[in-house]
Amino acid sequence: MVLAICIENSNLILCGTSHHRKLFQSYLRTDLEGTADEYAISIRSILDLHGLSGSDIEGVILSSVVPPLASVVKQAVKKLTKANILVVGPGIKTGLNLRIENPAQLGADRVCNAVAALKKYPAPIMVVDMNTTTTVSVLNEKKMFIGGCIIPGVSSSLEALCTTAAQLPQISIEECPDSIIGSNTVSAMQAGILYGNACLLDGLIQRHQEILGEGLTVVVTEKQAEPIICLCKYPVTYDPSLLMDGLLILYEKNTK
Repeated sequence: MVLAICIENSNLILCGTSHHRKLFQSYLRTDLEGTADEYAISIRSILDLHGLSGSDIEGVILSSVVPPLASVVKQAVKKLTKANILVVGPGIKTGLNLRIENPAQLGADRVCNAVAALKKYPAPIMVVDMNTTTTVSVLNEKKMFIGGCIIPGVSSSLEALCTTAAQLPQISIEECPDSIIGSNTVSAMQAGILYGNACLLDGLIQRHQEILGEGLTVVVTEKQAEPIICLCKYPVTYDPSLLMDGLLILYEKNTK
């Protein structure tokens, strides 16, 4: 089994695969104060839930956008298996043609998304990852990674709204109101976040099409995007497994 681990700002995603077949995908809450022992216990518990153990792990690949946790989680995995651990970063083979000013600054999540997008979709491609931050990564018609943009994410925008405005409550955005015109505070907030992000996405697509042409493939990933993309006027492809697919592609590239 290959164990792919993605450390995000909110979650730590674990995905086990064998011969290109997904065995499980599980989530842990990202804890900046968690120790290697605590993460090892949590990872072992997830393996146990699926009838697996550290001895089933043949290889590991890890990506992180939370630098302090990368070494902690790596230590945790070493407590469970002797398998080699690859970390997405400088020195790893990606196959990407990076045409940006400082490739070392490119986040591991954007690397994984770009690698998977190039394998699965025709260029030019605009990849939108709607997570704690919303990132846009652009691959031109020559399959070159030429940059993108970084925007406050759906959850971080909602958190800022609730914490800076005393009278606004915490709300769920899993359900979308019927109209962009909210009839009460909660539905107005839901409409603002969901329709607002849909309009943001439509605007970004329009601007990118002006540069890259109408043949642009737009791929949107992450669970937070699901209630938003149905409100968009431009066609998009929703691919929630894009990042993990990219991690597994990178594992294959670097272990052949």
